[in-house]
Amino acid sequence: MKLNPFKNANLTDVQVYLSEEIQRFWEEQKENFRIKIKKLREKGRERLTVMLIPHSEKKILNFHITFFAITSWIAVIVLVILIASVTIINHSSTVKEVDILLGNEKDSKKLIADFKKETKLLGKIFDTFKPEIIGLHRITSGNSGANNLFGGIGGPATGKKHEKPEHDPSSQENLPSEIYDINRIQVDLAVAAKTIDGVKNFLVSRKKIIENTPSVWPTDGYIGNLFGRVEAGTDQEYQHGVDIIAMPGAAVRATAPGTVVFSGWDDALGLTVLIKHKYGYMTTYGHNQRVNVREGQKVSKNEVIAYVGRTGSSQRFACHYRVKVGTVFVDPLPYLNRIKLN
Repeated sequence: MKLNPFKNANLTDVQVYLSEEIQRFWEEQKENFRIKIKKLREKGRERLTVMLIPHSEKKILNFHITFFAITSWIAVIVLVILIASVTIINHSSTVKEVDILLGNEKDSKKLIADFKKETKLLGKIFDTFKPEIIGLHRITSGNSGANNLFGGIGGPATGKKHEKPEHDPSSQENLPSEIYDINRIQVDLAVAAKTIDGVKNFLVSRKKIIENTPSVWPTDGYIGNLFGRVEAGTDQEYQHGVDIIAMPGAAVRATAPGTVVFSGWDDALGLTVLIKHKYGYMTTYGHNQRVNVREGQKVSKNEVIAYVGRTGSSQRFACHYRVKVGTVFVDPLPYLNRIKLN
C-alpha cells in the first residue's frame, strides 16, 4: 500500500513539489533531445567511401560522402520528381481542357450558323403571312391604311426591307444583325397577335349574322343561267336568281336557318319553297319535283327541304335559287362558297 505524500502537507508544499517535478521532467526531456541530436549529428558526419576501380591500371578514385549529403541529395531528387509529376499532371489536364474548349468552339460555331439560318427562315415565313394579316385587318376594320400595320416596312406587302436604325443599341455594341431580326420578329408577332385578336372579336361579334346569312349551295351542281337579263330565244327576260343544273332528285338544302313562309305551286317556278331568314334575308328554291317542308316550319342550315325537278317553266332538271335582301333581289353568286359555271 502506497503512502500519500500530500497527507500532512499544506498547499504551499504541494505547489513546490509539483514545480520541482515539472522542472525535473522538463530537464530530462531536454537532455534526451540533446543526446538524440548529438547522436544524429555524429551519425550524419560519418563518412562513406565510394571507390571507382577501373579495369585498366589507372588510378583508383575514392569519394568520401557523409550521410547528411546522401540524405540531402535524396530529398532533392524526391522533390524534383514530385514537382515534375505535378507539372506533367497539370499539363495533361490543361491539354484536355484545351481540346474540350476547341470542341466546344466548333459546336458553338455550328449552333450560331444554325441559329442564323433558322432566324432568316423564320423571318421569311413570317413575311409571307404579313399580307394575309394586313388583308384581314383591312376587311374587318375597314381601314384603308392597313399597310402601315407593321410600321410600313418588311414583307411582301410593301416591298420594303427592314433596315437597322442608327439609334439601335445593338448597332452601338456591334451585336450580330440576327439579334435585331429576332427583336423585329418579336415586335411583329406582337402586332400580329393583337390584329388576330381584333379579327377574332370582329368574327365573334358578327357570328350571329354569319350564321344567319345564306352561305352554302342549295344543291350540288353548276350554274346554268346567271342573275340578270338573259336571252330567251328572240326575246330577253330578267332572271331574279340563278339556275343550278343538278341530277334529278338531288337534295335541295336550306342555305341558312329560317322559317318556311311558302311551300307550294308557282306557275313559273313550279313546286317552290320560300324561306324567311333573319336580318332581312329571304331565299327561294324553285322547279322542285317534291318538297319536304310545310309553311310555318322552322329549318336549319343544310336541312333538306326539297328535291330537284323540272316543274314550272324549266326545260331541264335544275334548282332555281334566289336571294332577296329586304325588297330587292340580289345576285346569289357572292353568297355561294364556290362557283361552277356551265
